[in-house]
Amino acid sequence: MDESYLPRWIGYGFGSLLILNHFVGSTATPAQLGAIPMDQTSIPQGCEQIFVISQNVSDTQEEDLAWAMYILLRNTNTTAVYETYVHVPDSGLWEMLPQGTCSLLVQPILQVQHSSDDEIQKVKGFVLLTSSMGYACSDKDRAWIGALTNKIRGKR
Repeated sequence: MDESYLPRWIGYGFGSLLILNHFVGSTATPAQLGAIPMDQTSIPQGCEQIFVISQNVSDTQEEDLAWAMYILLRNTNTTAVYETYVHVPDSGLWEMLPQGTCSLLVQPILQVQHSSDDEIQKVKGFVLLTSSMGYACSDKDRAWIGALTNKIRGKR
């Protein structure tokens, strides 16, 4: 056997093993597929999805807020996202939540004020996320939502 054919025969051997592996181990687990099955429901029965942004924001801010809310609705288990810069009384908060809300995440929008020596953080508003699932947001989701809220804060 000529040594020049050695790489070809090695390639044939490993290629055959690769094809054999494909047919023998063709069932992938959910972890291998990157999907973890969970009880994901979209909008609770009898509710509709509403998307409202304040008229007091510029066109650029409106576009940024729209994309942020869209991303939160698509990439987390939330069914509603509210951004508010006014004080909502407790009774008003519960009235504006969709029926079937099982979990609520309140993420403050902080305004940083610099004084002579200290940095003071003041609550400027809130981003409220609701879901029809109990424990809808993982730690990773909460960190990601916090980063997105910080980006919203920077746009104001």
